[in-house]
Amino acid sequence: MIIEASLLLVAGIDLPPSVLGIAFAALNLVAFALFGIDKRRAARKEWRIPERTLLLSSLVGGFIGAWAAVRVYRHKTRKLSFLTPLVILTAASIVLWLWLFGVLPLGESGP
Repeated sequence: MIIEASLLLVAGIDLPPSVLGIAFAALNLVAFALFGIDKRRAARKEWRIPERTLLLSSLVGGFIGAWAAVRVYRHKTRKLSFLTPLVILTAASIVLWLWLFGVLPLGESGP
């Protein structure tokens, strides 16, 4: 459902805010879970989730879940090479979601 909603948005098809809200919540839950799984695997010295995947989960809309996981699990808190891109991708994601919800009219000319 999330991928289909994203494809519809890219195609320019308007979606009701409820669908966007559900997609946003789901993306944040997935991001939170990914960070938690990675933290557990790190403690067990098992195969880890690539940082690229964790960062991508933030970019596509899971930035709240990502930051919540950083705080709750104390995961990746001292690694600036991870936190710096996370901050940048969070800012980009916020702009994207504000645009999707119609709060930020990007690309429109003024009066």
